[in-house]
Amino acid sequence: MAQRLLVYHADLLYDYNRPVISLVVYLFKTMVAEPPFKEMSGSEELLSFKYRNVYLWALDAREYLDEHVRSMYVLLPAMRNADATLILQAIEELLEYYRDNESQLARRLLWLSIFLKRAEALPPADKQRVKERINMFDELFEQDEFVRRQRALGREEGRVEGRTEGEIRGEVRASQRMLVNIVRGRFPALVELAQQKAEHMHQVAGIEEITVLLATVSDETLAREILSAPSAA
Repeated sequence: MAQRLLVYHADLLYDYNRPVISLVVYLFKTMVAEPPFKEMSGSEELLSFKYRNVYLWALDAREYLDEHVRSMYVLLPAMRNADATLILQAIEELLEYYRDNESQLARRLLWLSIFLKRAEALPPADKQRVKERINMFDELFEQDEFVRRQRALGREEGRVEGRTEGEIRGEVRASQRMLVNIVRGRFPALVELAQQKAEHMHQVAGIEEITVLLATVSDETLAREILSAPSAA
């Protein structure tokens, strides 16, 4: 991670000749690379690269809700001090803010549901309350082409049980191809990175979560961070 970040840092510095603040956003608890990264030759320090780590689980969900930072609402389930009441309030704000843009609303609710599923700190009862609220927007999801496609993939995954090992491998390969194709169409410069990411992931659900994120972000730098972030195989 630190070495990849150093490459990105050097590329940006070379291209723009401006100070570069490098950081890694860790979405879920995992092994992390602690700064600084030092390149050593024996006892000689050749390079010391400073960067910053942002741990989503260490951020206070209440602060983002109080400041109405709606761009962060989809991430609230993974933050500390998040509970059903707080997340439901955030959903109501999103409903009001995106009332004239149902497609954007649907995709943000989809993102939120992904982070809700992965959130470890939320009690099951809180997860269920939020899930029931999100499920009320099934009709909205069905009207959005991208979300409808992702839900169809999820339903198909539910029928995997009982299939042969070869069929399951086929689904994994299909999901891997979809991830790479999404990146090829939206961020051509990241195709090689996407291929490396796909090759190291072997669970359909995990691959599809990454694909959903990549299909909805518009910034190449954020897409690169998503592809570079450690993830479950």
